[in-house]
Amino acid sequence: MKRKVYEDYEPISNIGVCSSLLTVLAVSTYLGVFSNTTKKSEKEEPKPAQVIQKAEKTQILKSQYKNEQKERLN
Repeated sequence: MKRKVYEDYEPISNIGVCSSLLTVLAVSTYLGVFSNTTKKSEKEEPKPAQVIQKAEKTQILKSQYKNEQKERLN
């Protein structure tokens, strides 16, 4: 009776797994997944809001009203 001899495919599968892991690590390194540097945005920070007191607000509104009246007359 002949005995069946099975081939061992383990080295081929190990090569496939190792090459896929190497590909994943290479791509992630290229994209900068493992780097510790952080990207800084070049946007300027907005200026803090100015507090306008009620007395100043009425003066501003009065001056705006006068300017609008002058423009309407012209």
